[in-house]
Amino acid sequence: MANEPKVCPNGTNIRQSDRPIGLVKDGMNSFLNRIKSIHSPQNLTSSLSILALSLGTQYGILFLSQQLNIKTAVLGLFGSEPPPKSIFMNHCAPLVRTPVYFIQEQNDEIHSEKNYQHLYESLGSTEKVLDSTPGTHQGVSLESLHHSCQFIAERIDAKKIQPHSSL
Repeated sequence: MANEPKVCPNGTNIRQSDRPIGLVKDGMNSFLNRIKSIHSPQNLTSSLSILALSLGTQYGILFLSQQLNIKTAVLGLFGSEPPPKSIFMNHCAPLVRTPVYFIQEQNDEIHSEKNYQHLYESLGSTEKVLDSTPGTHQGVSLESLHHSCQFIAERIDAKKIQPHSSL
């Protein structure tokens, strides 16, 4: 029947939101190709980073699982559950090899600490930092944002980022 959920080979249902993976992947690759057409490849390999929080983390992990030339990433404000749930994240997160700075808010009203921890531990990167602070989903501290920018700057051979005086 047309309305029946799609099923993985292991018999697990694929959620509606997990089906358009190919479209997201194609869109992100088109974006990356556009960037490559503007900048020289040498500059890209030394400086291309991704900052993707909340739902952006889901798409960021998909992108990072397919791309080996991204220098570093800031992810977070998102979680996943062990199999058989979170099929998409459980497949893609271990494929991420990029250094990752992961932001967690301990009082997040959307994602539990357990789900945050599962996703963080599932990431395949050997270099990852967990920034776990008190706060809500929309309450990321300026300090966490500064540390995440510092993490990127240190890995793209950029000057250390100094906090803006008005922060």
